[in-house]
Order: sequence, then C-alpha cells, then structure tokens
Amino acid sequence: MERDKIYNLDGKKWILTDFFDTLVHRTVHEKTVRKCWAGLVSEQLENKVSPNLLLSIRSTATKQLAKTSKTEELCLVDILEEMYVYLHSLI
Repeated sequence: MERDKIYNLDGKKWILTDFFDTLVHRTVHEKTVRKCWAGLVSEQLENKVSPNLLLSIRSTATKQLAKTSKTEELCLVDILEEMYVYLHSLI
C-alpha cells in the first residue's frame, strides 16, 4: 500500500496478505513453522491428536486438493476444511 493514502476497506477488521517471502524474508524453514503449528493445534485439542498425525493429515489434505486445484497456491481454509472432514470421520 502506498504511504499516506487512505484505502476503503469496507469496514473490514482483518486484511490478509501473502506476507512471508513476499513482503518479509523468513529464516525459518516452512517445515519448522508447520511443526510449531501442529504442536500448538495439538495442545488446543488437549493432545488427543498428536502433532505428527496432524502433519500427516495436513500433507494428505494438501496432496488431495492439489490434484483438483486450478491455482498454484492452495487456500489454507480449504486445507483446514479437508483436515476437519478427515478428523471428524475418525470420531
């Protein structure tokens, strides 16, 4: 965004951007970030699902969606929805 320019955000509270490796360079590998994410999610699920299982489910969901995707980059919400469907089927 240009500095000193006012943008109409239609009252939106959040703005999502492709931040890492576009606006900011990260020094931590993407796999490390995913491992941290899986650990935090596992804690939120009271450790009923291990971080390794979450990583495996995420990888499977990503591969499934990539087969049918028409875009180069998958939407995180779509990946999470696919993961939810799989986890829900385990319950």
